[in-house]
This record gives sequence, structure tokens and C-alpha cells, in this order.
Amino acid sequence: MKKKKKNLSISRQNAAAGWLFSIPFIIGFIFFFLAPVIRGIILSFQTRVGEGSVMEFSGLVNYHRLFFVDPYYIRDLFSSLQTMVITSPSILLFSFFIATLLNQRFRGRIAARAIFFLPIVISSGVIAMLTNSHLQQVTVSQISSQASDVERGVAQLTGVVMNMLSEIRLDPWVFNFVTNTVSRVYDITISSGIQILIFLAGLQTIPPALYEASSIEGATGWENFWKITFPMVSPLILVNAIYTIIDSMSGTTNHLMNTIYQRAFAQSDFGYSAAMSWVYFGIIAIVLSIFIALCNRFVYYEN
Repeated sequence: MKKKKKNLSISRQNAAAGWLFSIPFIIGFIFFFLAPVIRGIILSFQTRVGEGSVMEFSGLVNYHRLFFVDPYYIRDLFSSLQTMVITSPSILLFSFFIATLLNQRFRGRIAARAIFFLPIVISSGVIAMLTNSHLQQVTVSQISSQASDVERGVAQLTGVVMNMLSEIRLDPWVFNFVTNTVSRVYDITISSGIQILIFLAGLQTIPPALYEASSIEGATGWENFWKITFPMVSPLILVNAIYTIIDSMSGTTNHLMNTIYQRAFAQSDFGYSAAMSWVYFGIIAIVLSIFIALCNRFVYYEN
């Protein structure tokens, strides 16, 4: 009976700690995020009157236009989903592989970790510079010249990989997946910094005693990976997968996100843009719900 009360007390303490860490998010959501969300829902049922900024209720006109009139939205939506399906597994595999390497003991390990996180810092700095009107022209020209060099290098790498795969005669689906992954190697590297840090933090929390005990029992490195490493970091794999899917679907390189932005702020079509946003949000929510429901069966949570 005492043990049951003790366990109940610990569970309540954990729940209280969870709510305590969630308070900043709850406060920010209520005071800064909730009002724009409600305003966006209302806008999706409104259209602009004339050339001014007056909006009037129009029912489901924007949603009807979205699915039955606009010939590009559904196409761009499927394109975004296809890009997510191709890019997200590649980012997860690459980040987990690099995190595993960086978790080993070798000289210059700290410098190597900084190098793999450096693209995140550089990309954020470029974006910040682009907001400065005085540096915009210079920055764009520099980025364009560097991007052309990167594209040439990626094209050469893609050609080499395609020649190798054509000789192996792989399945067409595998062939297309590998070639698309190689062609996006620059984007994959840029998008893997956060995931590498999360995986690295998870790998460092695994007790070395587990590996020592398994080695004494005669387990190989391959067995240690599948029986210890993979189950222990499986919750972080799920977290990184969710983060990667959201980042892929809502990033600045996503064509559909740019289209929604242009509709709202370049063409001032706020009602139609809001409808596009909410349908897109619903699709992302459905994809994440299905993904979490399927993956939760294979995630190991240590009690």
C-alpha cells in the first residue's frame, strides 16, 4: 500500500514538473498566438471587397476555389508531400550517422561538432543579412556565385552516383530515391544541425555500463547497436522525425509556403491565403497523427 502511494506521488511530481515547464509556452500561446489563429480562421471565410482592405463574409468560397478552381494548389501540395517523403528519411539517417561518429572519442571532436552545426549558424546569418536593405544586393550576388559552384559540384556528384547505380541495376524506386537524395545533399546537410545535436545528446545519456555488460556476455557491436543504442534513442528518433517533417513542410525553401506568403502579402488576397494555410495545416496534422500512431508502437520508453 505504501509503495502504491509512493508511486502515485512520483507520478504527480512528474506531472507537476511537466506543467511547470509548459507554462511559458501556454502563456505565449494565449497572449501572442491565439488571437492570430482565430483571426486566420475568420479570414479564411472572407473575401476582399474591391481594391480596399474591407473584408466580407463569403462562406466556403475560398475553399471551393482552392479545390475546384485553382489548378496549382493540389499539385504544389503533392509536390511538398513528395519532397518531405524523400528528404526527411535522408536527414534522419544522415544526422544519426554523423551523431554516432561524433560520439566517438577522437582528436578534434569538439571542432568536428562545431563544423557540422556551422551551416545552421551561417544560414541564419544570411537570412538576417537579407533583411538589411543596404547589404541585400551584395549578399544576393555573393550567394548566387556560391550557389552556382555548389550546384556544379552536386551535379557532378549526382552523375557519378547515377553511373554507379546503373551498373548495379537496382530497383527503379531505390534508384530514384538515391539519386534524389544525392541531388539534395546540400539541403540535407544544412537541415541536419538540430537533429545531430539531439541525437548526440541522446547517445551521451546511454550508460556505458550497458555496453560493458553486453560485451561481457559476448555481444557484438552490431548487436549492441540494435539491442541497446537504437531502443535507447528511439524516443529521440520520433522527436527528430516530427521536427524534420514540420521543418520540411514549413521551411522557407518550401514552394507552397512561398506561394501562400505571396498570396497574402504581395497580392493582398488574405482570405484565400488563410484558406490555403488552414488546409495545409490540416494535411500536416493528419500526416503527423498517422506517423506518430504508427511509430509509437516501436518506441521504447524507459520507466
